[in-house]
Amino acid sequence: MVRARTTPGEGSGTRLLGNGVDPSHLSRVLRQTGYKTPSGELTRKVAEALGLPEDYFLEYRQAVVLERIQKDSSLRERLYRELK
Repeated sequence: MVRARTTPGEGSGTRLLGNGVDPSHLSRVLRQTGYKTPSGELTRKVAEALGLPEDYFLEYRQAVVLERIQKDSSLRERLYRELK
């Protein structure tokens, strides 16, 4: 997540809290403290709270792709052959 685009403005913190986003966790992710990286679920919630499309952040799109690849072995093998 790009910090400039994800740092909540005034009043956004309440929306994030109401959206199930722990502000201390979000702060650690943004500061990359303790190897915290944003999950797809976290980026979806932040995007939603900020009134953005759920797939606004790259991390969410990556999580969707990875989940699909993990569940679908034929897709995984096809992509592997194409990319190797």
